[in-house]
Amino acid sequence: MAGEEINAIMDARDRYGNATTWSGESATVVAHGPAHSPADRAFDVVDARGGRIALRGLLPRAGSYTVAVAVDGTAQHLLLVTSSNA
Repeated sequence: MAGEEINAIMDARDRYGNATTWSGESATVVAHGPAHSPADRAFDVVDARGGRIALRGLLPRAGSYTVAVAVDGTAQHLLLVTSSNA
Protein backbone atom coordinates (compact mmCIF):
# COMPACT_ATOMS: atom_id res chain seq x y z
CA MET A 1 0.00 0.00 0.00
CA ALA A 2 2.96 2.38 0.22
CA GLY A 3 2.41 5.27 -2.15
CA GLU A 4 -1.16 4.21 -2.84
CA GLU A 5 -4.38 6.00 -1.98
CA ILE A 6 -6.42 4.83 0.97
CA ASN A 7 -10.14 5.56 1.21
CA ALA A 8 -12.20 5.65 4.39
CA ILE A 9 -15.94 6.05 4.85
CA MET A 10 -17.48 7.54 8.00
CA ASP A 11 -21.15 7.23 8.89
CA ALA A 12 -22.68 9.85 11.17
CA ARG A 13 -24.20 8.49 14.39
CA ASP A 14 -25.73 10.30 17.35
CA ARG A 15 -24.59 9.66 20.93
CA TYR A 16 -26.97 6.69 21.11
CA GLY A 17 -25.58 5.05 17.96
CA ASN A 18 -28.53 5.94 15.73
CA ALA A 19 -27.90 6.94 12.12
CA THR A 20 -28.04 10.71 11.60
CA THR A 21 -26.80 13.32 9.13
CA TRP A 22 -23.74 15.53 9.21
CA SER A 23 -24.82 19.03 10.22
CA GLY A 24 -21.73 21.21 10.26
CA GLU A 25 -19.43 18.92 12.27
CA SER A 26 -15.85 18.63 11.07
CA ALA A 27 -14.34 15.19 10.64
CA THR A 28 -10.58 14.70 10.70
CA VAL A 29 -8.62 11.57 9.82
CA VAL A 30 -4.84 11.62 10.32
CA ALA A 31 -2.33 8.81 9.79
CA HIS A 32 0.80 9.00 12.00
CA GLY A 33 3.53 6.97 10.31
CA PRO A 34 7.03 5.61 10.71
CA ALA A 35 9.72 7.87 12.16
CA HIS A 36 11.23 8.32 8.70
CA SER A 37 7.99 9.76 7.29
CA PRO A 38 8.21 13.46 6.51
CA ALA A 39 5.01 14.36 8.42
CA ASP A 40 1.67 13.11 9.63
CA ARG A 41 -0.65 12.43 6.72
CA ALA A 42 -4.04 14.15 6.62
CA PHE A 43 -7.01 12.71 4.76
CA ASP A 44 -9.11 14.93 2.47
CA VAL A 45 -12.91 14.92 2.50
CA VAL A 46 -13.82 13.90 -1.06
CA ASP A 47 -17.58 13.45 -0.76
CA ALA A 48 -20.28 14.24 1.78
CA ARG A 49 -23.84 13.00 1.38
CA GLY A 50 -26.31 13.08 4.22
CA GLY A 51 -25.00 10.74 6.90
CA ARG A 52 -21.87 9.51 5.11
CA ILE A 53 -18.58 11.12 4.15
CA ALA A 54 -15.75 9.66 2.09
CA LEU A 55 -12.13 10.51 2.91
CA ARG A 56 -8.96 9.94 0.93
CA GLY A 57 -5.31 9.84 2.04
CA LEU A 58 -1.91 8.59 0.97
CA LEU A 59 0.62 6.48 2.89
CA PRO A 60 3.98 7.47 1.39
CA ARG A 61 6.15 4.69 2.85
CA ALA A 62 5.95 1.13 4.06
CA GLY A 63 5.50 0.67 7.79
CA SER A 64 2.93 0.83 10.57
CA TYR A 65 0.57 3.79 10.80
CA THR A 66 -1.82 4.79 13.55
CA VAL A 67 -4.95 6.24 12.00
CA ALA A 68 -6.88 8.61 14.28
CA VAL A 69 -10.45 9.75 13.58
CA ALA A 70 -11.90 12.80 15.32
CA VAL A 71 -15.23 14.63 15.01
CA ASP A 72 -15.18 18.28 16.09
CA GLY A 73 -11.81 17.64 17.74
CA THR A 74 -13.03 14.72 19.88
CA ALA A 75 -11.27 11.40 19.24
CA GLN A 76 -13.62 8.70 17.98
CA HIS A 77 -11.53 5.77 16.74
CA LEU A 78 -7.92 4.69 16.55
CA LEU A 79 -6.76 2.05 14.03
CA LEU A 80 -3.44 0.44 13.23
CA VAL A 81 -2.66 0.01 9.54
CA THR A 82 0.43 -1.75 8.22
CA SER A 83 1.59 -0.68 4.79
CA SER A 84 3.90 -2.86 2.71
CA ASN A 85 5.96 -1.95 -0.35
CA ALA A 86 3.84 -1.76 -3.47
